[in-house]
Amino acid sequence: MKTLQPTESYQVSLPDDVVQEFDEEVSSFWRPHSRTALQLSSRARHSGSQVTARERLSDRMRTTQDVSTWAPIDDFRGNWCPDAAAATLTKGNGWVWTHAYLVWPDLAVYATISKPPHEPPDADAWAIQAVKSIRRTSTN
Repeated sequence: MKTLQPTESYQVSLPDDVVQEFDEEVSSFWRPHSRTALQLSSRARHSGSQVTARERLSDRMRTTQDVSTWAPIDDFRGNWCPDAAAATLTKGNGWVWTHAYLVWPDLAVYATISKPPHEPPDADAWAIQAVKSIRRTSTN
């Protein structure tokens, strides 16, 4: 495993063989010989109150409820983050998308994991573990 710091605000642990691509706002990760991918983005909050992870996820779910099937995930919550919420979205074409929001008082991280149809059931396990490994690194 290796630890990367996509921004100064948080770090994530990923498998050694992960391929990475960073642009201005999104960090993308995937493994060779797999079409499963993880994308991370974040926003720092410098004033005002933070929107909760559940509210963020509910807003995301409302935008696609008519064309998709959602299933909440309860095991993204832990001591590593004060506020987390996640759900999977199964699209009509068989793609499965996991959406997770990790929220601290001054930081929100949004993670998406995409898994195409016909991938093994555990093809996204590395990405789920990576999201669960995200740690806050600075309090700005």
